[in-house]
Order: sequence, then C-alpha cells, then structure tokens
Amino acid sequence: GMTDGDEGCWEKQMETDYSNPGLHVYDLIGRGSPAESGGSHRFQEDVPLPEQYGTFRDIADRSERTITMQQRRSLQLLSARNNPLPAEWLKKDLVTKIRDLSFPLHFLDFEAAASAVPMVSGGRPYSRVLFQFSCHTLQRDGRLIHSQWLDSEQRGKPHVGFVRELARIPAIGEGTVVQYSPFEKQALIMLYREFSGGSDSSGDSDNEELAGKLRNIIKGYDPEGKDRFLDLNRMTRDFYYNREMNSGLGLKQVLMSTLKISRHLQNLYGEAVDFDGDSLRLVQKRDGNLVDPYSLIQDEHMIIDEGSSAMHAWLYTKTPYCGEQTRKQIQKALRRYCMLDSLALVMIYQHWAHLVQHVQAEEDLIVRE
Repeated sequence: GMTDGDEGCWEKQMETDYSNPGLHVYDLIGRGSPAESGGSHRFQEDVPLPEQYGTFRDIADRSERTITMQQRRSLQLLSARNNPLPAEWLKKDLVTKIRDLSFPLHFLDFEAAASAVPMVSGGRPYSRVLFQFSCHTLQRDGRLIHSQWLDSEQRGKPHVGFVRELARIPAIGEGTVVQYSPFEKQALIMLYREFSGGSDSSGDSDNEELAGKLRNIIKGYDPEGKDRFLDLNRMTRDFYYNREMNSGLGLKQVLMSTLKISRHLQNLYGEAVDFDGDSLRLVQKRDGNLVDPYSLIQDEHMIIDEGSSAMHAWLYTKTPYCGEQTRKQIQKALRRYCMLDSLALVMIYQHWAHLVQHVQAEEDLIVRE
C-alpha cells in the first residue's frame, strides 16, 4: 500500500517539468490526427501545433461558418503552451440565433430507461420508457417557470402521464424548445408514433387526444411549420468557445467552463435560489475553485449525477426490494438531477444572451476579458 508522500506510478513514469502537466493528450477533443494522438506524446505541450494554426488569430482568420474540431484541438494546444487566447469566441451564427429566438423559451430535459424485462404490458425488451421530464420556461420579461413530472407509480403506462403533464407546461405550443441533443425531439416523435399508430387499453379516443397534444408540441402553433427546436449542444460545438474548455462538450463540462468565465452567472446564482423546495446557491467556491453544481444537489443518502445512474435508480424503485423510504429518497434525487439539467440549459443561454444583447454587427464576437 501507499503512504503519505509516496509517488504513484504516474508520477514515477512521467516527467514533471511541464507548465500544464494536467493537460494530457487523451483530453484533446475529437479523434485527432496521428501527429496529435500517436507516437509517444503524453502531454498536450508535446504535440506539435498545426502549421496553419500557430496563434488564435490564425485560427480565427481561417475559421469559416463553424469552429471545427481541428481548430478546437489547436486552441487546446495553444492553451497548454500558455499562448494568449480570448476569454470567449462566439461565431456570428450564434449571435444572430440567440438574438432572434422566439419566446417563450422552453428548456427541456427528458430521462429515459431501457430494461431487458419490458416495463409495460406488450412492450419489447429494451424498449425505451420516458419516465421523467424537467422544463424551465423563460418568458420574454425574464420570468422563469419550472414544470416537472416523474413517474412514481408501481404499475401503469408512464407515457400516458408523461404526455398529459408535458402538455400542461405553460404555453408549450408557443416559442422555442431548447434541448442539449436531438434526443428530446426524437423522443417526442417516437411518442407521437406510439399514440397515433396503435391502440391500447386507454382507448383509441385517448390515443388520438395524446397524439394531438404531441403534434402541437412538436410543430407548435406556427402556421409556417418552422422547426421550433434549438439544439444547444450543436450550437456550442459549432459556434462557441471559451478558454476554460479543456476537454469535452457535454452539458456538465460546458456548464462548468461557462460558470468559470461568466461573472454574470456567478452573480445570478451566487445568491440562493429555490431548488426543489430547498434554498440553494448553485455557485459556490472552495479553496478558490468553483464547485460542480451537480455535487451541490446531492445528499449523503443518494448520488445521481448522470443519465445512467438516473435510469438504474428509477428502475430500482419499480422492484419489490425498494423500501418506501428509499423510494422517496431516490425520487427526490431524480427530481433534483433532472431539474439541474434543464436549469443548466437556462444558465448557458443566459450567459450568451447577456453577451449579445448589445451586439449589432453581423460578425463574430470575440471577448478579450
């Protein structure tokens, strides 16, 4: 065993005379080229910079409509070398899209489960069951309304309750639906096909009603039939960079990098907010470092901080082995996790909207400090 002061195997094998020894090659975004990911390179400082991307200005000048993965990796390599980088870089398509969004904005997050044993009568093994949603609806005047639903019945058909509660979200047929992947829109289309293409014990008339509610959510009330869904993951990947981005582009990673860079968010969420009935500050620091908000919503009884653990926790509540007290603890943890996912979308949007509110020019926005 190791005692205090002993070096681990990593420290024994690796040199330590690097400016940023925590930035490893396997943290580079995307697959990379053999020059970046192959050979004996272990640290980003070892990886040769592409000839055409020696500075941020080189990258910005060669960037067209989107920020490519190669350009993102080059920005990481520049950061590892402590080369000057802007605080943020927003491509003009992001600036235009954020400025022109149709309100209200519905920031929507679903949770789903799949099991070898079908969860509903007549279902197939591993068929997807949507068991939870959280939606934060932002009005043009700044009011934020939270709606949520979690299947808590031991039996029944979760999708019936899911759709009925989803349709009760204030003004859900109006404005823009914001998601962090194509998943939510795809799930709604799956549900629409389920209720419009067959019958179940709830009756054909009920199916028709539910299909109509889903059609209104998917299409909205826009007579022109424009796509009302905005994928924040794609917007981030294609059009947004900040210098705290040193790994992936997942929601939690982007939220943390944005919190680090955004005084606006630190001010907003440094104050206590109502979070599932509790008063909670989502921006806190320990030893001068920001704390991951997903760790702040946990308690000593239950930790749910990603989709897989949420799925298994919900499945466990369906078993006879789950006691009532444990079931309630799991349900609280599930509500808080899903709520933070949809609120994270709001926070990223709020930061972008704060940056672009005074931008008029149709060009990239580069924030130096």
